Amino acid sequence: MKDFFGSMTGRVFLTLLLGVWISAALTQLAADYQRWRDWERQLEQHRLERAEQLIMATEIVPAEARPIYLEVANRPGLELAVSDTQPEATPATPFAQQLAARLGKGYRVESVGARPAPCDTAQRLPLLYGLLSMAYGGACESLNVHLRDGAELRLSVLPPRTIFKGDADLRILVALFMISIAVLAYL
Repeated sequence: MKDFFGSMTGRVFLTLLLGVWISAALTQLAADYQRWRDWERQLEQHRLERAEQLIMATEIVPAEARPIYLEVANRPGLELAVSDTQPEATPATPFAQQLAARLGKGYRVESVGARPAPCDTAQRLPLLYGLLSMAYGGACESLNVHLRDGAELRLSVLPPRTIFKGDADLRILVALFMISIAVLAYL
């Protein structure tokens, strides 16, 4: 066995094996990254749709009943609240621009500089079987929303809920995969 790894055949074998391992790791990393970005885009579109529905449904509710309605209508990820004072607006973010375009001309959507507290503890998604992780990069902000009837609301776009950390440790499977490649390549 010692002579095999010292020979030219052994060195070629090790080079090919290392190449297979590196290409498998890079392919998995690229796939994880793309999956994460696709998930963020899909979540963003879902939030835009939910925000549009929540704002339009809130406008139909009489002004005195809106706080009660919003207590039951808010769901994780988006929180809409009646606000008497609106903080100063900042330049519009992409999420604010897209929401304003969806709502139409009668509504005014402004970005706010102050972010909600949960934005500071953004989620991290494991990559490459848990060896690396990537931070959530989607929308996490506060928006001032002015309805057609003149009411002012505060929309908080929050990070996704905690990602389930299951008991599956895939490192054993990856090691078994690498060992089986090595055995097959040696034969």
